[in-house]
Amino acid sequence: MEKYLPLIQHSVFFNGFTLEETQTALNCLQGQTILYAKKDTLFYPDTVFHSIGILLEGSVYLSKTNIHGERQIFAELSAGELFGENCLWEKNTINKFEVEAAASCIVLYIERDKILHPEKTTCPLRQRIIENLFQLLLSNNQSLYQKIDLASQKNLREQLLYYLQLQSRKNNSSQFDISFSRQELADYLGVDRSALSRELGRMKTDGLIDYKKNSFTLISQN
Repeated sequence: MEKYLPLIQHSVFFNGFTLEETQTALNCLQGQTILYAKKDTLFYPDTVFHSIGILLEGSVYLSKTNIHGERQIFAELSAGELFGENCLWEKNTINKFEVEAAASCIVLYIERDKILHPEKTTCPLRQRIIENLFQLLLSNNQSLYQKIDLASQKNLREQLLYYLQLQSRKNNSSQFDISFSRQELADYLGVDRSALSRELGRMKTDGLIDYKKNSFTLISQN
């Protein structure tokens, strides 16, 4: 756990904590770490979240499958990010999505009751943790608005440009890698994989982008 301490300290959960405070809180909250292989399912839809998960290594997808068996990926989380925080707002919160390991990953789970219930073992720093989790809720709303903006683009080309521009800003570079496979990117955008591949090819021909496998370059149009 010690090697992950700086990562945990810089997560939203412990934002503003010193390393010493982070270690104190972890000792008090008694989290549990679990290792998952790629494609393992961490949580299924319609199950109850009792803990908040902090990704220490790897990445996960949050997705839903419709009645036709089509998967829609609506979020990708990487090391340092959290899931399951909704369990804080209501006990026995039903999970509405699937959490799947996009790559082998390690997750630190912290039980809801260890944070909220005074009759249980609680951390004297818990109020600051709760305040941080409210900030996470606001951040999640921003991510939701980005997904709405993505879905509101007029056509597949504009959706792809919007997504790739987000990744470019995230990486602070016009050259970047994405973790999605072509099928996963299609699932994220809610489109057919063949249509996605054709449009990427057209965009490359038109000089908008360049790519090789999962490495992309946005080409300036100035």
